[in-house]
Amino acid sequence: KALIASLSENCFHIPMHPADEFAAFAKLIGPGKSVEDVAAAFGVSPLVVKRRMKLASVSPKLMALYRKGEIGLDCLMVLASVDEHQKQEQAWAALPTWNQRADHLRQLLTRGEIESDRDPVAKYVTLKAYEKAGGALRRDLFCDDDKKAYLLDAPLLEQLAKDKLQKRARQVLAEGWKWDDVRVRYVYDDYRKHGELRKVRREPTAEEAAAIGDLDVRITALHEQMEGLADEEETEKAYLALDTEAESLQQRRKDIDTGLSIWSAELMSQAGCVVHVGANGSAALKYGLIRPEDRNEAAQTARQAGEGGAGAPVLSLPAVN
Repeated sequence: KALIASLSENCFHIPMHPADEFAAFAKLIGPGKSVEDVAAAFGVSPLVVKRRMKLASVSPKLMALYRKGEIGLDCLMVLASVDEHQKQEQAWAALPTWNQRADHLRQLLTRGEIESDRDPVAKYVTLKAYEKAGGALRRDLFCDDDKKAYLLDAPLLEQLAKDKLQKRARQVLAEGWKWDDVRVRYVYDDYRKHGELRKVRREPTAEEAAAIGDLDVRITALHEQMEGLADEEETEKAYLALDTEAESLQQRRKDIDTGLSIWSAELMSQAGCVVHVGANGSAALKYGLIRPEDRNEAAQTARQAGEGGAGAPVLSLPAVN
């Protein structure tokens, strides 16, 4: 109680250095007071108490610099986000005097760690699955996002990603492709000697052809209306409405057209796909790759299909070195 009373007096009446305040809050927890008790006594949130305690645990050498004004509070909070004093001191010493910024300091301290909310593989695996698998991580008390974490076990994360990608890979084989590769990341150089299968265009069904014709008529009519409004006054609102409707119809037209492009079943049986984690953190596929040992047979199949005329599949094969 005496310590709380003394700290209250200092906090609210007598100016004190923040470093002394951090240390005092840390001492309050020692005699049996909980974080919640201290927070209630000072009318602050438990998070505020935890953050002050964390700041109190910074390397004494760095705290001394903070007292002298040679380290700003923003940098001190970054330093406090890791527990090892040696790591804190090394990171601060590595900062050039002209670039002692908190964001640069954070980059040094988190080098080799994986940000759960930014790394595509971490987003694909999910923090929940990583934690469930026993993955080591570090959380930053000073981060406003309480769901963010820094993952420390890269090999485990990659294994979890591969395991999750296997399900999509099985679906690829079920679609009729000859083979699949599961890679956490797609590396172009690993497949530069592979050939590549292109989609072919099939004929639209009667229903699709009718829909395409109807959309083309409606889009043309809208464009004609827009041209008719061009020289009239106060037509901007009407023009924008027509333009928005035309864009919507054009997108529907594009969607139908996209659906007419398909993979050749004959070449699918000789080609494969790479299943990997995309830049957006979801499963992605590189379709239609021809392995070097399959290139001759695939080329022959493509030539035979090409005798059918328009709509024949296209096969791109790299030169043999």
